[in-house]
Amino acid sequence: MLVTEAVKYLDAQLDRLEAREIGRAEGLEMGLAEGLEKGLEKGLAEGLEKGLAEGREQGLTEGLEKGLAEGAREKAMEIALNMLAADTPVDEIVEFSGLAEDLVKNLAEGGAKSVAEGWAEGWAEGMAERMAEGWAKGMEEGMAEGERKNALEVARKMLAADTPVDIIAEFSGLTEEEILKLRDETREDSAAQRP
Repeated sequence: MLVTEAVKYLDAQLDRLEAREIGRAEGLEMGLAEGLEKGLEKGLAEGLEKGLAEGREQGLTEGLEKGLAEGAREKAMEIALNMLAADTPVDEIVEFSGLAEDLVKNLAEGGAKSVAEGWAEGWAEGMAERMAEGWAKGMEEGMAEGERKNALEVARKMLAADTPVDIIAEFSGLTEEEILKLRDETREDSAAQRP
């Protein structure tokens, strides 16, 4: 009878341990899924914000450079037109304005308006394209950085919970080598903070 009660007691303890382990595993899985989802949302938001800022900055820089070039070119065309009106020879206009000879000849033949319009249209299209490229590149880089930061944060939390490295790699997308390096850095940081 004593052996039977001992077996029942051990079975009950084993059941509690199994239930606790199952609960821990389920809780860990749910927590990781929720943390990953929230982290991805946060990373996406941060990436989007950074991408927009970088895209705007790049677009502004390129726009300023192209605007300066456009202004200089328009002024050169204006000067060339004034010189043509004063019957200045084409070769002198090319020398002083820096404009191509065929452009100056076109201006002399009355094509100033169509050339200027074509150039402005081409510049506007090019500017829009470069700004879109800058925005897309900024978004891509910002999102990648946000995702990486999130993966590292999830991995730090899982390391703090003594989660096995292979499970961290599965959930975070980081390599085991990256996780081991992060673990070592975290330990070094903790040791440095102790008095």
